[in-house]
Amino acid sequence: MTTVYLIRHGESEGNLFRVCQGQDDELLSVTGIAQTKALGQRFKNIPLAAIYASDLYRAAMTALAVARPKRMRVQPDVRLREIALGICEGESWGSVYRMFPELHTKPLHEIPVPGAETTAQVMERMTACMNEFAARNEGMSVVAVSHGGAISSFLDAVMPDVKLKIAGNTAVITLGYQQGKWSLIAQPDLSHLEKAGLTAQPLFREGITDLWFKPIDPVADADVIERIGRESWMSVFGSLAEYRADIFIANARRLAGRDGLASLCMDGEQIAGMLLLDADQTEHGIGHISLVYLEPAYRYHGVGMQLIGRATTVYRRMGRNILRLQVAQKNKPAIRFYQKCGFRFSPLPCSLTGQLIMKKNITVPKII
Repeated sequence: MTTVYLIRHGESEGNLFRVCQGQDDELLSVTGIAQTKALGQRFKNIPLAAIYASDLYRAAMTALAVARPKRMRVQPDVRLREIALGICEGESWGSVYRMFPELHTKPLHEIPVPGAETTAQVMERMTACMNEFAARNEGMSVVAVSHGGAISSFLDAVMPDVKLKIAGNTAVITLGYQQGKWSLIAQPDLSHLEKAGLTAQPLFREGITDLWFKPIDPVADADVIERIGRESWMSVFGSLAEYRADIFIANARRLAGRDGLASLCMDGEQIAGMLLLDADQTEHGIGHISLVYLEPAYRYHGVGMQLIGRATTVYRRMGRNILRLQVAQKNKPAIRFYQKCGFRFSPLPCSLTGQLIMKKNITVPKII
């Protein structure tokens, strides 16, 4: 019998930011990197004949965490990729729900989404490659790193009577393969996270709602723009003594009407916040974030992650490779939030405001 450890990738930024990924490539989150290190420790003393992985970054990096301590090579296979989700890829889940309201009662892969794979197609490619891996390494043990939707489709195809929940990030499902038949040896297991002092994260923990992003209308939204500008300035500087409403409104108007640069963050028809992205700044490859604002009722629930996800999507589509923003030195909650999102400090504060500059890489490299 061949033993196959089927593993879901570590937490990606798409998971954290509530972005519909599919085959869209995403980096690992700060938590995801820690998860993969714990996974590597789990397999340190387990003999393996081969390590296979989806070629998407989040899966490839997870597989490398297992392979490097063993000085093994990761063998990429596109058939292990996540379900292709067509026009939904890269969109916020709030936008996807708005495009396809039937998602409230059906999973996305059961809805006819333009450009998406069918469940049958995913089952076919996953089963073909998994059968090949198992037969090629008969009597030995192998690792295969894939994605939540693809793993679920495969298990439904080969073990339809065994019902498992979607595996958490870096969950290890132990399978057996003998004479063309698959069997479940062990349920999805995350004990390596507990041993490393990490908490297994719920799949949909990130916020109290899924946001969608509505382009700002400079005329209809004038009062909202002015109010948010005033409240944002007050939260940073503690006084409105030097606040210039005309400058803030002019900046929002300059960005409005340009794809994704000036948005109201919406919870249904309720305004949850505002996001301004100043793409006119001249630093090469840099995507400047002018404003990340949430209404008080939406703060401290993880919803802000979705604004960073939106900024990442917009600037990545523009070919930018770094996000840049400024944060007040005294705003410790905001600093911790941005650090969780993967931002790091630049050496010097902004000379004009005295605020700290933080930057984040958004380029997804090919590693295998």
